[in-house]
Amino acid sequence: QATKKSSNNMSANSHLIVSDKMMAEEKKREIVKNVMMETAFFLKHVASFLDAQSLCQCLSVCKNWATQNIFQNNETWLDLCVKRFGASSVRKWEVDEDEEDEANKIRTSPNK
Repeated sequence: QATKKSSNNMSANSHLIVSDKMMAEEKKREIVKNVMMETAFFLKHVASFLDAQSLCQCLSVCKNWATQNIFQNNETWLDLCVKRFGASSVRKWEVDEDEEDEANKIRTSPNK
């Protein structure tokens, strides 16, 4: 009976150890996720001060930066264009692009 009791205690202890390890891993994942979110926020702020060449160079720093869509973000590039060329020029480009998209849809649509 004593042997059976001690094996039950060992089994319970091993379950606690496994449970503690799982909780520790989950905590690590949560910390990494938070750091990644804070890093993305920080990088987006930094990107708002960069010129076009620097934004492109940031894409080759590491895979993580390239996949976060921070330096390829439309909002970042739009802000950069507005700063450099002015809001009226950017608005005109957007209108021209919309008109070009519509013309392409008409050209590529099947004839009925």
